[in-house]
Amino acid sequence: MKKAKINSNNKKNKKEVVQNEEITVKKVVVVLVAILVIFVGFYFLTDYLISMRTETVQPSEENTTMNEIAFNNLLKQKDKSYYVLAVLPTDENADKFDIYTKQLNPIYTIDMNDSFNKSHIGSETRIGETVKDIVISDTTLFVIKDGKIEEHYSGYDKIKEFVVSTFSPSEEDDEK
Repeated sequence: MKKAKINSNNKKNKKEVVQNEEITVKKVVVVLVAILVIFVGFYFLTDYLISMRTETVQPSEENTTMNEIAFNNLLKQKDKSYYVLAVLPTDENADKFDIYTKQLNPIYTIDMNDSFNKSHIGSETRIGETVKDIVISDTTLFVIKDGKIEEHYSGYDKIKEFVVSTFSPSEEDDEK
């Protein structure tokens, strides 16, 4: 008889365990809402931490006036008149051009280190009718008007002389 009682006790324990582990709709909803709250919390926490870590770059005067273009786009800018500065990688005065070109607006720069632009570097400066025919031997400032090269200045001294003579204060401004 003891065996019968033991077996009946085991069956009751199993039924009690099954009843305690019943899945109800209420429990499922609570778990889903808890998981959703945790994910939303991590999303906003991550967003907040990333925004605190990154710096927002405000467009400055330099960013709006200096744009980098490819040499083949020398004559294809939307402005009616503009300046293009092509600085050779071997130019020792490369860092000084910023001082003089601040007054030129709008100004575009050409990165002559770029492999697409290196075909325009040669031993002599030659300015042709098309962009394909242009070869420069030194840092060059192009003055573009109506889609055509009106003037060009090669070398640090000539570029400096052009900018200083063009944008120096006139005598009338001194009298005021």
